[in-house]
Amino acid sequence: MSTTRSFGDLLNEYLAEDLFMNDLLGRDYLLSNAKKDNSWAGGDYIVPFFGGNASSVSFGGLSAAGDISEYEGVRGKITTQPEMWGAMLFNDKDFVQHQGKKRDQAFLTNLKDLVPSFVTWAKTALSVVLTGGPHFASATADGTAGGLLTVDRPELFTRKQKVIIRNSTPIAVEAYVQAVDMSTNVVLFNTTRAGGIASNLAAYTVVLGTKCYFDGLVNTGTGAIQNNFTSLRSVLLSLVNGGSATVYGQTKATYPELQAINADGATITAANILEKIFYIYSTEIGRKAKFKKTGKSPRTILVSEKNFGNILIAVQNNKGAFYVEPNSKEAKMYYWDTVVVGSTHGVKLEFVCMPEMDDDIMPFVNFETIKFASNGFFKFRENPSRPGEIGYFEIRSTTGYSYIVDVACMGDLVINAPCANGIIYGISY
Repeated sequence: MSTTRSFGDLLNEYLAEDLFMNDLLGRDYLLSNAKKDNSWAGGDYIVPFFGGNASSVSFGGLSAAGDISEYEGVRGKITTQPEMWGAMLFNDKDFVQHQGKKRDQAFLTNLKDLVPSFVTWAKTALSVVLTGGPHFASATADGTAGGLLTVDRPELFTRKQKVIIRNSTPIAVEAYVQAVDMSTNVVLFNTTRAGGIASNLAAYTVVLGTKCYFDGLVNTGTGAIQNNFTSLRSVLLSLVNGGSATVYGQTKATYPELQAINADGATITAANILEKIFYIYSTEIGRKAKFKKTGKSPRTILVSEKNFGNILIAVQNNKGAFYVEPNSKEAKMYYWDTVVVGSTHGVKLEFVCMPEMDDDIMPFVNFETIKFASNGFFKFRENPSRPGEIGYFEIRSTTGYSYIVDVACMGDLVINAPCANGIIYGISY
């Protein structure tokens, strides 16, 4: 028996090429563009709004003194601060053999090389949850007894990753990724991280709405969703359309200020997608959804890759009616594209392609109303002996010493006010 190391295959040999890894490009458009409030240290986060305006007008005479409506201040609040934690593990033997005996220097070098990629992954995971809800991928074919599951977002899976697979029964199971086929979108799951025994996924079918979740978001005993963050889907959609019944402790149906404009997208097809979006904007969302402070309508539309592709095709097929604003098509250093499409009537809408966005919805967002409230955003655990430095936790076992580094994000998405935003739902072409 020997002590454990993680990078043994990379040591003591001449490497002609630089190390590479399958880095996920930053899928954190929502987090990057939302305003930040880093002052939420815990306790209740207050979201105040006016639930009713002064509205008394009377024709032919004065309003009776006892019949005058007043502004109604409402105290919304978030009572629980959701938490997301990430962890990295380093083995002592890697430091000794790969970097020499100066452990502190070796540790810092490893952090410098690997932490940025891990933090990008953590931000991506959080952004996915904030956008569409607690799941990060959906099954597109029935699971098998041999541990195979076909998913819509294979790029969000990596070897040895822990995943919770859940259907709407609800039942859930913990599983570990052993292999990912990027061509067929098939992921192989085992019952342990070490592998060897395939997970029986025969009960996890498309009909039962099987989805994949990050660790901690599902109670595997009851199948219940837990530890969830607020998402665009839950806030912007009404209860009947799949959203939450309440927001910030208040019932949506009671206050127009808490209701985003919901527009039915059942008639949208690949052929008419652009026409329908502009029509819905002109007749529904653009007319009704206004941010009272600025009078602006939400003209940024978040769309999935499928919908974005069909929008670009529609522009080419309808050059007489729509055009792409020059220089608006940007391939970012991150993993999203933006394009501004204008109509001959003068309306311009910005479409943002977000791979983490579901195909069935298109949120129209007013970023002046959206922020992420937290206790400092993503923060590494501090070294208690050396404030200001990243701390690590040492573990001793028969296989050697290991060091764990933890990063946390404690906060939640705040949309104030939802009424200044809109969403198209029920897209199913």
